[in-house]
Amino acid sequence: MPSIYLSWITPGVGSAISGAMTALGAITAVLIAHHYFGGKVRNVTNSLDEIQNKISGFQSVIDERFSQITSNIDDLNAALGGVQDTAARTQAAVYESRDYDDSQGIEEGQAQGNKQAVALIWNEVANLIEKIASSENIDGRTRAKYGRIDRRSYYNLISSLNDDGRLLEQMEAFKRAAQIWYSCRRATDVSDEIKMEIQVLKDQLIAAFSR
Repeated sequence: MPSIYLSWITPGVGSAISGAMTALGAITAVLIAHHYFGGKVRNVTNSLDEIQNKISGFQSVIDERFSQITSNIDDLNAALGGVQDTAARTQAAVYESRDYDDSQGIEEGQAQGNKQAVALIWNEVANLIEKIASSENIDGRTRAKYGRIDRRSYYNLISSLNDDGRLLEQMEAFKRAAQIWYSCRRATDVSDEIKMEIQVLKDQLIAAFSR
């Protein structure tokens, strides 16, 4: 008897019915899930959005604080560079004055005109070196580095400035001027030729950095 009533269900009809039931089950599952979990999903989404906003806010605060710290460090380096620059200039002046004074009494009455001229010319060259090393265009950390270089000899400062590309290809002129002064500062007298040479070097250097 049942076979009579189900005889119309062919394999094709069975497949159609099976597909329909599967689709109906899927739709029913979605509706049930939405009913029971839809609110929770929205809550989770909202929570994630809130967490993301807090993270973004925290990151902004960190970036701002880091920027302030960096700025403070730069200011500190600039201030330290200024202090070290002043100390370096004072150190150089003391050394130069001491060496010059020590040579004065070697021969009483010895003509010191050329030596005094060389000392004044070298002082202008040294001031130019210090001006380059303390330029406002140099960051505070680099200025501090220059400030730590011993001024008993300007060779190291000249080399450091040249390595950083700040001497406009005038390193040899600076070193020669320094060499002339170091060879003359304890001398009893200086020749006209030496005075003229350092004068020419000074004029060359002043002109190069006045362009």
